[in-house]
Amino acid sequence: MHNSGTSLFGLLKTKIKRAKAHSASLNLCDGWSFTTKLAKHPRGRIWLMWKLMIYEVDILRTTDRLMHSEVRYKGTGKRLYVTMVYAYSDMALRRNLWKEIVDIYNHTQGSWAVMGDFNNVLNKEDKIGSPVTMAEIRDFRQCVDTCCFEELKPIGAFYTWNNKQSGADRVMSRIDRVLVNIEWMIEPPTLVVHYMTEGLMDHSPAIINWENENQRNNRPFKYFNMWKHAKEELEHCQRQIQQNPSNQQLATKEQELGSKYMRAKQAANQFLRQKNKVDG
Repeated sequence: MHNSGTSLFGLLKTKIKRAKAHSASLNLCDGWSFTTKLAKHPRGRIWLMWKLMIYEVDILRTTDRLMHSEVRYKGTGKRLYVTMVYAYSDMALRRNLWKEIVDIYNHTQGSWAVMGDFNNVLNKEDKIGSPVTMAEIRDFRQCVDTCCFEELKPIGAFYTWNNKQSGADRVMSRIDRVLVNIEWMIEPPTLVVHYMTEGLMDHSPAIINWENENQRNNRPFKYFNMWKHAKEELEHCQRQIQQNPSNQQLATKEQELGSKYMRAKQAANQFLRQKNKVDG
């Protein structure tokens, strides 16, 4: 951590009690500020630490499994939102977390990243050594789609967790992620997240870095693909309503998809405006 140049970071799955929190923070990073989730869990579980000379952090929401904050970079005054997540291992208990993330989405305007241990794979290929069911994926996928999240470009280790077993008993999965909203994706410079090897831990540490400018050429296609996909989802839902006009679930879904389509459309238009300014 000290050698990575990091100035803001989160620690997950901590086991430090309240009485030892301050002394532990001094040992980790003297001169930094920190906040924990000790009010919601006796061992904290989520810590957020930052350099006071670089960032100003305002904690907006804390629950048993997430910490949502507004971060201001003092050098430019730019503000962004960061949500640290440490999800339950039980699928049923994770559903409340997905609802909390969607609620934050509905009340957030601006660049936003949700990161941490989701304890859930997003795709079948995200786990080896143990089967993945669609039921396991469905709720997390719905949350990601509703919030119009994109995964921040990953480099380094693909599997971010393993059970430290050997041979046929070894299970590896991609349950740690950095998810960002449309507003984050259109704001230069682009970031990448580097998942390091885990060493003696079972999770891979992740470091977010600036991406090289010449690696950003495919960004316009991403925005317009998101716009096209959101439009197709809305049209499909509206065709279903034509067949079943009194279905209230479809009516609710149409509103959600309409909002998703508008945000994707606005993001694509905003990107074009910014690109025209640069090219002009």
